Amino acid sequence: MRTVNFRKEMQRVRLELNQGIKAISSFAKEVRTTFNEWKFLYEEAHPGLLNLAESIAKKGWLIPPNMGISEMLDVVDEENPEDVFKKFYGNTVNYKEMRITLNNCDLLDKDLMKECLWCYENNTYKIIVPALLIQIEKLLVKVCNTKKIGRGLSRAFEEEVQKRKDMSFWFLHLHAASTFINEIFDKHDFDEERLESWNRAWVLHGRDDSKYWTDIEVLKLLNLLFSLTFINEIMNEQL
Repeated sequence: MRTVNFRKEMQRVRLELNQGIKAISSFAKEVRTTFNEWKFLYEEAHPGLLNLAESIAKKGWLIPPNMGISEMLDVVDEENPEDVFKKFYGNTVNYKEMRITLNNCDLLDKDLMKECLWCYENNTYKIIVPALLIQIEKLLVKVCNTKKIGRGLSRAFEEEVQKRKDMSFWFLHLHAASTFINEIFDKHDFDEERLESWNRAWVLHGRDDSKYWTDIEVLKLLNLLFSLTFINEIMNEQL
């Protein structure tokens, strides 16, 4: 039977343990270095990413919560991302996720939302435009916990977004949402030419022409509502 030299065995274990600790420390240092490099690159790119998110929002689009990296890159690459979103929601799984989320969102009028989606799915989407704008306003009132209306409401949302301003990826979503909402609620005199983007006052006060209310334009409003349900969760977690 082999006799174990306890002292030598402990020395061997200690040596292997020290080598393991050194290896782990070296790996951790490399990870920290890599992380710091990526953090630096992200912080350098952050202003440009904000501008990019704002540019996409001004075209009427927000990145929805269930969109993958490849689709996001497609949105970024396209001058006009309509086809990307049309294809994305043309996927039954993606549309169904939006549908279920909107139908079950406590911040919305559920009965009205179900009728809006039914009309959209049955190609009678023009009739739901005023209702969707009302739903957007209803959601914003609850998110901001305010009684303000119109431009005051969009400013209230913008103030809530600015309270959460940081360098995070999530703030890009908040900034984009604030940009699109400001576009919708912005003041635009009725004697001026129609803007390309949605304008709440023009629709609800009968100044807009429904010939502009195409299926893809209505999809922008549905996508906004879907994205806002996700953004509301972000805002609640960050305070």
